[in-house]
Amino acid sequence: MFSSREVDWKRGSSAIACYYSMSILPKDLRGKVNLNPDTDSAMLYSAKSTIWPKNKDLDLGKSSFRKGYKGILFWRNGVLDIQVPIKFRPTSTSPVLNGTMEVGLSVDGDLGASKLVEGVFTSRSEVSELDSGTLVSLVKSSIKGRLNTMLEGLEESNLRDPKARGAANEQAEQHLSALLEETGIVVSGLNMRWSKTGGEKLGQMKKTLDRRKDVMGTKLEEQAIERMRGSKNMEQLEKHRAETIASEFLEEDRTRRDTAKLRRKAEVEEAEQEMELRKRIHESRSKLAETEFQEKVDDLKHLGEMSRKMDNLDLSKVRIDTEISRKQAESDIESDSKDRDVDRIVRAALSMKEVEISEGAIIDLLKPEGEEGRSYDFSEVINPDIHEDLEQGLYTAGEIDGFISELERMTKSPGNSKEKLSDIWAGLGVFHRHRGNKGGSMDEAISRSLQFNEDNTIAMKCRMDYLWNRHPQQFLPGKLERFGDQLMEIESLLEGLLGQEGASESDKSDMMERHRKCLKALSRDKENGDIWKDKMEAKYGLEI
Repeated sequence: MFSSREVDWKRGSSAIACYYSMSILPKDLRGKVNLNPDTDSAMLYSAKSTIWPKNKDLDLGKSSFRKGYKGILFWRNGVLDIQVPIKFRPTSTSPVLNGTMEVGLSVDGDLGASKLVEGVFTSRSEVSELDSGTLVSLVKSSIKGRLNTMLEGLEESNLRDPKARGAANEQAEQHLSALLEETGIVVSGLNMRWSKTGGEKLGQMKKTLDRRKDVMGTKLEEQAIERMRGSKNMEQLEKHRAETIASEFLEEDRTRRDTAKLRRKAEVEEAEQEMELRKRIHESRSKLAETEFQEKVDDLKHLGEMSRKMDNLDLSKVRIDTEISRKQAESDIESDSKDRDVDRIVRAALSMKEVEISEGAIIDLLKPEGEEGRSYDFSEVINPDIHEDLEQGLYTAGEIDGFISELERMTKSPGNSKEKLSDIWAGLGVFHRHRGNKGGSMDEAISRSLQFNEDNTIAMKCRMDYLWNRHPQQFLPGKLERFGDQLMEIESLLEGLLGQEGASESDKSDMMERHRKCLKALSRDKENGDIWKDKMEAKYGLEI
């Protein structure tokens, strides 16, 4: 007798819990389940739920054993960290703040595990594994339309304030814990990381541009000096500069010597005049004893002579100062003239053909990167995350109508490529969908988009979301006859979207859940049901 093979209940995923119906148990789980007694647990469902003993082998390879139960739930201890992208608009007039909610989630023991079946797996029949992608989708749907309450008090002005951010994180964790309480999942820590705002990006761009200007200015100056040094005329320029400097020193020395001579001459003349004056005073005093009359006459003569001498001395000083000023002025004029000659030579050297640097070249070097020849990018037409923005109610009806008018204007540009036209019409389809598809405006826009690009992701997802939510009852038994064509179109769109690259893990997980749900509904078709069942088994290893 052969023993059953060992199987992994997580099937290679990061799931913290899995639930399977025994009637459609995947083939790769039909064996001896590898359960770690320290971390893994299992609960079997029949008339009542039973927790499987930790130290007892669980063999699902035996069909007789499987027939005794309706379903089985696996779960493990430990926290699974996920990252949920969010967009938060504090008020209708404030900009949208982009961020990531980092959350740790785990199963709340045996009691939480029992809640998982009703809170998650039964209500989402297409979900069988509670992995990171499914948890991201669950959290996003839980917080939809509630972010303003969860993050009340947080604005762009205090986004970087540690105290405000700490309060917002704590408040958001409390709200999320309450929202997930009935699912059996507990929140173990929450932290919000915010991307740079428009104002912060603009400030950084300005600083970067200033740094680039400084660097380019330095480089241009260095290049000019290096080219001047390598120029054939550099030797002559250096020689002329040396001669000019030497001439300046000689002229300054000559001026200093002339000034010193003039000052010494003035001092000698002043001393001689003073000696002559003293001599005359002495002679006058010696004659005072002769007669009083002669003394008065001599005094008068002496005073007249002294006045005349003083006038002559003042005149000499004025002439000396005038001569000094003239010499200094001539020296300054010659120095300025030589400086101008040197500047003229340097400018001429810079303008030589070998070192020519035009103003236009400098302006081009300082242009921001990507200004010339920039290629078309999808984000120029519509934000790739516009679905989530609209779902969260970040735009008013008036704003959406404004977006529609702007995109309609863009369709008339003769420079549009087919790719860009497809994106513009896809954007119009998204906005018309959120305005109610009035008069089939969304259908027309999506059709136009797919004419230009049949694989346009935004157009396909917009059409799929519209059909998915149009008739929620289409997935129920007995509704296939009425909604069969619509379900097949949804399945085709989902298969096309899953085949494209670039989707995030959470988006891909959400689309896979929808695809399984759609295939399950189509498998009820009396004529072609086997085709859809085979497709389900081939893609997901599930039997219906």
